[in-house]
Amino acid sequence: SQCRSIGRGLHFGGRCLRVLNLRESRVEDKGLELLLKYRFANLLQHLDLSRCEEITDRGLSAVATRCVGLRVLALECCFSITDLGVKHIAKRCPNLMSVDLTRCAKVSDVGIQSIISSCENLEKLILSGCKALTDDALASFLAALRVGSKSCTTTSKRPSIFDDDFYESADEDDEEEEEKENGDHVNEKIKDEKEREEKETEIVIAKIMH
Repeated sequence: SQCRSIGRGLHFGGRCLRVLNLRESRVEDKGLELLLKYRFANLLQHLDLSRCEEITDRGLSAVATRCVGLRVLALECCFSITDLGVKHIAKRCPNLMSVDLTRCAKVSDVGIQSIISSCENLEKLILSGCKALTDDALASFLAALRVGSKSCTTTSKRPSIFDDDFYESADEDDEEEEEKENGDHVNEKIKDEKEREEKETEIVIAKIMH
């Protein structure tokens, strides 16, 4: 299938992929499962499935299993997802900082409460058109925020998704790691050359003495 072919390509060439936008595509659960089975999925930080109307809780389960490093997840108008799929996401993707559930009418207080309780770094939660929500969901917000408490102030060094250089910083980390690896390789090469020169010098000295 096309999703499998794309997944294979990203498996070998998607080392730096951080954002995957499938918005308004016709991808279904099976295609999403095939796509995310490859290792690039572990690197994803931003996944947009907005208006992918064929995606159900099965597809969200694949996302939760494969994309554990997600920071941003957009599910606007994914009409078939329910609390079950959202709970899978909340359990396996605790680093989420932004979740868009606009018009996900089958998601209720239970699903929202799981997101709030599990995703401690959450900065943005869009619930427009979630008609199954009640005051209980709002009560969960208040409990999580602990209004008036010092615990509302975060000391996390994690960059915000709203920082201009959020994804650039991730790429810079990869570049620094690659530079370090290259530097170590060069140092080892210099060391080997130095040892070889010393051995050659010892052989020359030994010949002169004889």
